[in-house]
Amino acid sequence: MQFSLDNLDCMAPGFNLTCPRTIASPDVTGYQVIVFDWGTSPAGTIELSDNCGGTFGTSLRLVGSRSGVWLPPVGGGICLVTARATNGDGLFTEFSLAVVVAPGTPLQGPPPSIFMTLNSASLDSQCLLSDSTSPRDCGLVSPGATMSLSGNITWGTFPGSFTFFDDCSGLPQLPFFIEQWVVPDEGGRICTTTVSATNVSGETSEVAAHYEIRTSP
Repeated sequence: MQFSLDNLDCMAPGFNLTCPRTIASPDVTGYQVIVFDWGTSPAGTIELSDNCGGTFGTSLRLVGSRSGVWLPPVGGGICLVTARATNGDGLFTEFSLAVVVAPGTPLQGPPPSIFMTLNSASLDSQCLLSDSTSPRDCGLVSPGATMSLSGNITWGTFPGSFTFFDDCSGLPQLPFFIEQWVVPDEGGRICTTTVSATNVSGETSEVAAHYEIRTSP
């Protein structure tokens, strides 16, 4: 595994180390984690953490890599920023980069703006998700219909995290958008699709829509 904090000229190609440059909020540093070999086990997960209250945002998540930004804590201090790769058998490799953080100021910016539509051949048209306090009514869909989401997120500051959840899909809440899911054969049930996005400065937005499964195809 290789772990780097790009703006700090800091890379761990196989061992822990101290970064030569300092940082202070609201500045961020890009990070990259690349797993070259998962061993003899299936691919697993990549996790990032620190011991000082900083914030991670993810812009790219693939099977063998993860990249984004790290926002240091406002109060400063010495932060151990850690990347861990765990393979399918539970074995892991972990590297830490020590970063000197100077006192700073909060990163400020608007909350994310989410533009997402719910799509299905079973709907008369694309249905735009609205604020989750008042979900958009997308109408009726047929049992067994294929549903999907499309759209984009304008983050306001830097990408943070987002989740997708449809309470009729049978899937857990996911930290990414699935391409499609299938409506269950449960006529009369009302389903809600929700997308939530939080940018790296901690501002959150959430949109949702609901649809009703027809009592017959």
